Amino acid sequence: MLYKFKTKFLIIILPILSLFFTGADLCYHVSTVNGTKIEKNIDLVKEQAICDLAKRLGIPVNEIQTILHVSDRCWLIPLIALEEHKLCLIDIFSKSDKNYMKYYLNGKLISPRQVEERFYNRGLYNLWEKPNASSITFIIDYDNKSVGRIGVGPIRNRGGVDCEIGYAIKQEYSGKGLTISSVRAVLNLLHYMTEKNSKIYNFKRLRATVSENNRSSVHILEKLNFKRNGRCGKKIEYFYFF
Repeated sequence: MLYKFKTKFLIIILPILSLFFTGADLCYHVSTVNGTKIEKNIDLVKEQAICDLAKRLGIPVNEIQTILHVSDRCWLIPLIALEEHKLCLIDIFSKSDKNYMKYYLNGKLISPRQVEERFYNRGLYNLWEKPNASSITFIIDYDNKSVGRIGVGPIRNRGGVDCEIGYAIKQEYSGKGLTISSVRAVLNLLHYMTEKNSKIYNFKRLRATVSENNRSSVHILEKLNFKRNGRCGKKIEYFYFF
């Protein structure tokens, strides 16, 4: 729903909303009001996305906010139709240093258009348009900048038993502990839903595949109690059990 306000009224209430926003059914995707261009408040847009996800998953807003608040400077934000989110994905999968990305996408960068279709458009559709949000893409938001991606969703040929997780972060933000903290937050969310007998997420285990030489990713998985299962093609398969 798109709400239109008079310009003067909007200027007055936005600071109040930023302080006291509690997840009301509001929409901040407004670019013009009475013909006057209004700059979007990105913080509110991202906060609204978390509230919308809470509603979609049937989780109290305060609970999901606590889970997705990774640290004082880091949040997990559900993927939304935001240029910043799209450009983050393009920066990672299309414009990164090839050597840094050698363990992702079989070591090949893909075009911006492919990134948009594969990670952005599909991620938005799976999260917001499908009957249930069983596939969720999060953007790692650090100091109000989009710096990484985490995706989680069911594995089609596993009979509803398994879901899978994948993650990547911009090179300049690697080594800061953001990835492991963000993956931990996703695990906490999945635990919360499985413990609440969620109809959306009631999987028994979470799979991750990683190249054996990708020591940083192996460290993350083993630190978070993923158990090595064996080889899956050229990669190593890990499982996290709920």
